[in-house]
Amino acid sequence: MPVLGLIENMAGYHCPHCGKESDPFGTGGAEEGAKQMHIPFLGRLPLSLAIRTASDKGRPLALGKSEESAAFAAIAARMIEELEKVGA
Repeated sequence: MPVLGLIENMAGYHCPHCGKESDPFGTGGAEEGAKQMHIPFLGRLPLSLAIRTASDKGRPLALGKSEESAAFAAIAARMIEELEKVGA
């Protein structure tokens, strides 16, 4: 099955208490992997309690208007671009 691209999941964490950004799982691994495999890098999704809780409730944040939903929208746009390239 052809691979459309890679997405880096749990990429970056914004602490709701102190406001700092951190990368507990590192960053850039999926992007580097995509380069090595010669496939598109589609984007990053943050490590987010809001994504988990909304998904658990059956209301994915991808449908909303938040920073997290913007990340999903950007990835969806990249997926559309890649699908158009292959004529799907």
